[in-house]
Amino acid sequence: MKLEKYNTTEAGIPAAYNPQTSFAVLHQMDDFVNAMFDNFWREPAFLNTRNWRPSDITEDKDNVFIEVELPRFKREEVKVEVKNRALTIAAKNNRSSFTRTFGLSGVDYDKIDGKLENGLLTVTIPKTPEAKAKEIVLK
Repeated sequence: MKLEKYNTTEAGIPAAYNPQTSFAVLHQMDDFVNAMFDNFWREPAFLNTRNWRPSDITEDKDNVFIEVELPRFKREEVKVEVKNRALTIAAKNNRSSFTRTFGLSGVDYDKIDGKLENGLLTVTIPKTPEAKAKEIVLK
């Protein structure tokens, strides 16, 4: 947005007061502030264009946990699929879409569980006995 420049003398002193110019600047500033607040509630553009969502991968001795933030997605708009040693999370509604794939190994594919609660998708992936950490006793 471009604001009109005040008319000034050569010394940089504002010229005579012109109410039309002054009110035009105020209206431009008002339009700018209104646009800023209108855009505040919209989903950030980078979430739509870069297919990016905050996610976190953690584990304990028995499970791997994948958490993905999916605000404003309903349960029926989210799909979690395991295929060819990969877990794919896909979400799509009329506002945006998201797809991300995680490679898997050493997990029990039949016992993978997921839940979507308050915009947070949590996928629990049990490890196989072979993949669990074992402490090695040094001699």
